[in-house]
Amino acid sequence: MVFEFQVSGQKHDSLSVADILENAEEIYGPDEFLYRGQIYIPLNPKAQGNPYITDKDWVLSDITLVGEVYQNLEAKYDVHLDLLIIKKEIKGTEVHQPIQLNKELVDGFTFQQHRFTKLSQVDSSGILGGYVEVIYRDKIIFIQKFSKNFLNQYSQSNPYGSYSKLLTEYFIMEDGNITKISNKKSLVRYFEPIKKSLKKEMRKMNFRFKNASSSDFYEILSWCERNS
Repeated sequence: MVFEFQVSGQKHDSLSVADILENAEEIYGPDEFLYRGQIYIPLNPKAQGNPYITDKDWVLSDITLVGEVYQNLEAKYDVHLDLLIIKKEIKGTEVHQPIQLNKELVDGFTFQQHRFTKLSQVDSSGILGGYVEVIYRDKIIFIQKFSKNFLNQYSQSNPYGSYSKLLTEYFIMEDGNITKISNKKSLVRYFEPIKKSLKKEMRKMNFRFKNASSSDFYEILSWCERNS
């Protein structure tokens, strides 16, 4: 990946992301490089609900930015726009600015019990984008992706539209292919050759797709690969 970057009054058009990080830290220091994103402005600030993964205001997050880990930063994750936002304190004031980080530079981040990874680091096909949580990774990769939709349905009591509830989608990635797994049937269908024994194992585990935790998915997918 190549960017244009201004260093010591000269423009260089062949610097890698690592070069940018090194040069920016020399000029601005590591914190200034971290906070050199755009000011975040919500698309629909008056809408009912919110575009974030959690209703909590700010959550402490560990963020990996071009291989460098920044710990305990106050952050929000806008799942509608797939943006990670951090809080920047304006020195000498009690004012904070929300800064949206450059997607190209964010490798991943933690958010409560979740660990998100930039999808391009897992899959190079470009079929999907943004950040995902990798639940299982071996011969196959099983991921979950969160999102919210903006609903442009207006009424007198809801004049500014609203955001949907948090949506979760699951995908299996294998040999360059991505398959959406919508329910228990589609998961069983993916492992067609072992579907009878898989159904039996699911009953034994009391596996319920809608209520399954990450550890539940990990256990059943691990079983599938061992028995395929």
